[in-house]
Amino acid sequence: AEREIDRLLREADARGRAVLCAYRAELDRLASLLVERETLERHDLERLLGGLSKGMPVDVAERGVAARPAVS
Repeated sequence: AEREIDRLLREADARGRAVLCAYRAELDRLASLLVERETLERHDLERLLGGLSKGMPVDVAERGVAARPAVS
């Protein structure tokens, strides 16, 4: 059971890191805008992220990240 938990945690960590890497440019733009303005409104995010905000959570498979369902 412990090995299975460790495996699940490693997989979740790898997926999370892959998503962050896949969306690095968007995250960097968001961080820069937050440093500049401190707060953002919904329309700011929609303009910044374009079509991404409409489909949240995004399907990251198109960026080479395998989206997998949560395990309960």
